[in-house]
Amino acid sequence: MTDDANAPPPLAGRTALVTGAGSGFGRAISQRLALDGAHLGLAELYASAAEETRNLIESDGGKALVVQTDVTDYAAMQAAVQAVTDRWGRLDIMVNNAGITIREAFLDLTVDAFDKVMAANLTGVYHGVRAAGLQMKAQGGGVIINMSSIRANVGGFIHTSYCASKGGVRMLTKAAAVELGPYGVRVCAIGPGVAETPLTESLLASPEALDDQLSRVPMGRLGQSEDISEVAAFLASDDAAYVTGATLYVDGGEMTH
Repeated sequence: MTDDANAPPPLAGRTALVTGAGSGFGRAISQRLALDGAHLGLAELYASAAEETRNLIESDGGKALVVQTDVTDYAAMQAAVQAVTDRWGRLDIMVNNAGITIREAFLDLTVDAFDKVMAANLTGVYHGVRAAGLQMKAQGGGVIINMSSIRANVGGFIHTSYCASKGGVRMLTKAAAVELGPYGVRVCAIGPGVAETPLTESLLASPEALDDQLSRVPMGRLGQSEDISEVAAFLASDDAAYVTGATLYVDGGEMTH
């Protein structure tokens, strides 16, 4: 019988690459995977923010590498994957987390603004899935985790571009899971509800807006980055070995309404 107290961390010896690792979900997921034993590549447009994440990981005894990356540029995404494999020899876990939002009423939303959100939130995820998928196929397996949203299923006022992009991520996840499954690559997604992150700070700034949001959540609280990072750690682990193509919603029950 194995002594659990002496068992290695569940992700010991594995490597992960997280986009948007400088804050919010990306930072929390990076820290959580590192605590579980993974070596972390921190892909971030703003390298100084990723350096803060790296310092937090290394202060807890983990190992991390910062890679300045624009996810809308496929060559940059390829370079990030290469940087991780050059350092640690393989890429076991890819988390496509980077994203943006532009809040505009539909008829005020410009084509350029719509395209900007789609480039970061959907095309950027495609870049990550493809770059990681090629590496994982070559090495014989891996896990790709994409960040979708409850907005993939529920429309939201002033969120047209965001909803469209996250719906695309949900279906990209399903399609990629079908094609990459035979190579031992699992592709999953996480669908957060509204959580306390830098992206939602202005949205929930007033007491009225906060109360309105809480009224929609049966559990009566906002999500936290740690709620998302725990699910990411599960999907990355062998405990989820037969999970692929699925989006796990982490929303306190908001979509039950």
